[in-house]
Amino acid sequence: MRKFGEIGRVKSDKIEYVIFSHRYDYGQIEIPWFDIRISNKSAKRLNIPQYNLIGNTFNLSTMRNIKKVIQTYLSEVRPQYLAISAHEQDFERRISLYTKRLESMGYFIKEIYYLTYYFELKTF
Repeated sequence: MRKFGEIGRVKSDKIEYVIFSHRYDYGQIEIPWFDIRISNKSAKRLNIPQYNLIGNTFNLSTMRNIKKVIQTYLSEVRPQYLAISAHEQDFERRISLYTKRLESMGYFIKEIYYLTYYFELKTF
């Protein structure tokens, strides 16, 4: 699997979600920055914003499938660090959800800088 770029797609009912890993500079190293959004085609067809993940477009099944895609990526690529942020809409709720999911995969908050959360892989 490629370290950066599109890492997967998840379809639910009428919406397709795309998961990306963007290259992000963290000090002297490049780390993945996860980006989850609704595909351009689904957003145009349904006339909704691409980052409308919480609400009637995002259910438990979709969340599980997205988690599987991210778990597969993390198990194959094994980055030591990664970064995330969340869209302004429901920021606290989204970041809380992302943090819980990443902690269940072995990544814990290392640093918070403005609205960017940096995670480190903890091996026990």
